[in-house]
This record gives sequence, C-alpha cells and structure tokens, in this order.
Amino acid sequence: MPDPGICTQVIQDFDQPQIINADFADFINVNIYPVPVKGGEFAVDIDLLVPTSVNLTIVNNMGKDFFAKELYFDLPGRNKFVVEMGTLWPNGIYHAIFQYGDGSSVSRSFSVE
Repeated sequence: MPDPGICTQVIQDFDQPQIINADFADFINVNIYPVPVKGGEFAVDIDLLVPTSVNLTIVNNMGKDFFAKELYFDLPGRNKFVVEMGTLWPNGIYHAIFQYGDGSSVSRSFSVE
C-alpha cells in the first residue's frame, strides 16, 4: 500500500487550453518583404491577436541603429507597416527587433542589396 504522504497520480481536466510561461511575442507572426531589400523601402507584416503598440528597432550586423519607431496598431489581425529608408542603407545584413509591452521581443534578419 502506498505511503499516504506521497502523491502517486494526479489527473486534472482543463475546460480551456492552458498556456504556461508564454510571452506575447510567442503569438506574433512577423514577415519582412521583399527580401533582399532593393530600393528605398520594404514592408513589415505583423499578425496580432489584440491591438497593441510595438517598438521597432532596426540595426545592422555591427549593432548600429538605422531605424527606430514606436508603431501603434488599432486592430487585431494582419497589420502592415512600410519602412521608408530615406537614404539607401549600405549593403549587408540587418536585424529588425520587435519589442512588445510585456517586455518580450522577437527579431527577424534580412539583407539589403
């Protein structure tokens, strides 16, 4: 007979799916196009579950900032933002860092030719 102080089996039924240790960034889909970037602009698609703001920072492979802006999205679903480069950026690899209100972030790399 098992010791009554030891739990040998636990069965718990959840009415709804439970998410443990998930960040807001885990539920966001981000795409950058066209890649490679040629010309003075490119687009960012962000699929959001809820309206939110996103801090977008773009750095080159050396960590130098090339773009920074807080983006506001009033609607959930697919949102598009066009990054206008102003002057053409040097050829190379860049990293777009998306930071959300809960402190979580995700990054996407792309090239400029």
